[in-house]
Amino acid sequence: MNEDKYYFARLLRPYLEAELYPDGDKPERPLGELIKRAQGKKLETHFMKRLDNPRLLWAVSKLKALWPASLLDIGSGNGYLLWYLLESLPGIRLFSAELHPLKTARLGRVASLSRVPLFPVCCSGEALPF
Repeated sequence: MNEDKYYFARLLRPYLEAELYPDGDKPERPLGELIKRAQGKKLETHFMKRLDNPRLLWAVSKLKALWPASLLDIGSGNGYLLWYLLESLPGIRLFSAELHPLKTARLGRVASLSRVPLFPVCCSGEALPF
């Protein structure tokens, strides 16, 4: 299977390597092997899957036409829109407002490990700290 076709590999790989090899010893392994190992350890990978959701892809195409310098996603959830935006709009600064603390923490971990300009904040869309 070509994992790049089904996952956002550039973002998923550093996350899985850090979760699977916390001591820093990251042996070179194919992404498919990392995914299988992660799933065997009950580590979620689904949040980095590419979705063929027409509304999601439509929104990304519209935002790509505008090419904003920054964007705020309210209710980011698992980050499905964020991953597409990071891939489609290199250089964009993404801000994420997510109410669920575990999802916010995971978004932050992926951002820091992947070194992408994503800045998640755990907050309500009704009380933005921006």
